[in-house]
Amino acid sequence: MALNLIKELLESLSFTVPIKWVSHSDREVGSFSLEENKYQIFIEYKDADVALASSDRKFSDIIEVSFGRLIDDQLITTKIPSDVSSGKVFGAVFNGILEKIDWDSTEMVIFSAKKVGGDSLEDFTKRSHLYETMARRVHRRTAFGYIQEKIQNAEGDHFILVNQKCKLSTSEIKDLVQQNFK
Repeated sequence: MALNLIKELLESLSFTVPIKWVSHSDREVGSFSLEENKYQIFIEYKDADVALASSDRKFSDIIEVSFGRLIDDQLITTKIPSDVSSGKVFGAVFNGILEKIDWDSTEMVIFSAKKVGGDSLEDFTKRSHLYETMARRVHRRTAFGYIQEKIQNAEGDHFILVNQKCKLSTSEIKDLVQQNFK
């Protein structure tokens, strides 16, 4: 049993698929297919003005990441179908994000598990845990710091990675997210 879990984890961290990226004015959408299912990754570029304890500051290189499955061209955020390897989907999204984001110029990456109408609490909790896991894995592969406290608001749960060059406190990061990502 433990050997299978380790095997699935290693598979997920190394699995890649071709991703077709389409640029829009403020975001990029990456589309890929896996075992006859279609998925999309969203990388949204955001600016944020925030009054920090130390000063007012404008952040211009914030990225918000989300992803989901498409059914009949509608984005579905519920669980991955049982006939698809969740490790492969995780790996495709994980490696797509690592490859696409410009880690040198980005100040902050926010993994947002958004609440969706009609979701059960169980579905949302599972999605939130998946986003938290994704943020922690990306943190381990980059020079970005991981904020241990998830930020919650009406939109959902947010898991934050911050470029070490920003030198922000956890409370300043929380203020930034609460003020700009509602």
